[in-house]
Amino acid sequence: MEKDSNQILECIFNTTNAMIAYLDSNFDFIRVNKRYAAAGGHAPEFYIGKNHFDLYPYSDNEEIFRRVVETGQPVLFSEKPFEYKEFPELGVTFWDWDLVPVKDPQGKVAGLILSLINVTKRKEAEDELRRTNAMLETKVAERTAYLHNEIAERIKVENALKIAKEEAEKANNVKSEYIANMSHELRTPLNVILSAIQLFDLHIKANPSSLTSKHFHHLKSMKQNCLRLLRLINNLIDTTKIDANFYELNLGNYDIVNIIKAITHSVTDYVYNREIALTFSTNIDKKMIACDIDMIERIMLNLLSNAIKFTEVNGSIDVTLIDRGGSIIISVKDSGIGIPDDKQKIIFDRYKQADRLLTRRHEGSGIGLSLVKSFAEALGGKISLNSKLGAGSEFIIELPCKLITDSGIPNEAKYDLNDYTVQKISVELSDLYSI
Repeated sequence: MEKDSNQILECIFNTTNAMIAYLDSNFDFIRVNKRYAAAGGHAPEFYIGKNHFDLYPYSDNEEIFRRVVETGQPVLFSEKPFEYKEFPELGVTFWDWDLVPVKDPQGKVAGLILSLINVTKRKEAEDELRRTNAMLETKVAERTAYLHNEIAERIKVENALKIAKEEAEKANNVKSEYIANMSHELRTPLNVILSAIQLFDLHIKANPSSLTSKHFHHLKSMKQNCLRLLRLINNLIDTTKIDANFYELNLGNYDIVNIIKAITHSVTDYVYNREIALTFSTNIDKKMIACDIDMIERIMLNLLSNAIKFTEVNGSIDVTLIDRGGSIIISVKDSGIGIPDDKQKIIFDRYKQADRLLTRRHEGSGIGLSLVKSFAEALGGKISLNSKLGAGSEFIIELPCKLITDSGIPNEAKYDLNDYTVQKISVELSDLYSI
């Protein structure tokens, strides 16, 4: 039994993420684990019998070690900065470390256990997130200030700005609360603009004689650009949520054939105006899988939007769904301009635009395909691309065929293209025009 316990302790000692060293009261190494030894580029046996401060002559740390031996009290540090004299190229690193005294039966300190974890990357990531949050707050402040000067209903706007400021200040204290409120803070002023446009639209419909081609052009332009801005905001918010692991799946059991078919047919007007042939085909009539409706809609509408953008007049777009038993394959194939081989490697990278590197004829932020990839992976699937410059592109989504057996979730949820879905389609396809 004692042998088994020793083996267990040995396993823990050498598999923990921490660098651990056991020293006597004179700071000579008695034992180190493999992670500690590897950090110094030596075998564990190298350290045995050597003095810690002969190897690492740092007077500040030696003072801490001596204080623990004298007082018998452990010390604990979080994100303590440290700079190696022997490795100046590493710059300042940050460590979580603690020093715990080991006492003999008489209560005298006989040794020390040193535990170290390098948290430099974690701290850098947290600092980067704080900088990103500060940048987003600045953008919110700039946007709300602009609305304050432009929107006629000044009192309502000032109240919205006050609420926005209060909520933004609270969001600084809790990262998750910040992410949750960001959608409200960015969308609220945009909804005010959209509401004003809708009122203007109603006024024109009630007074058709007041409508001129110039009015119609400006109204359409305002509405189009508001939808584009809303799409960009949605993408930025979802990107932030995904980066913070804050995006929640809303799974249900749906007929994926019905969903893909309905979404494909929903863009018929867009392709008709461009004289593009749109087809949908499948090898099954029905297939139930567990999925998130919003994610499926966003994936399909983004891929269809791209296909429409880059397909010329009299071209074609083919959407295919294939059942492979354990998975389903969704293909969106177009006869458009295609993507060069060297650009295909970056097509799913965030903020990268293959179109910018070609003709840059269409609007876009370079976020869409990155989100499509994230959504597909969140659903347990993956996305791939087949393309050749001048010969079109094919985006292929593979999703697992799983069902939710939770008693609180219906075995089959119904999917309809309601008014809310139609509005989402308008947002997702808002950048379908040339510049």
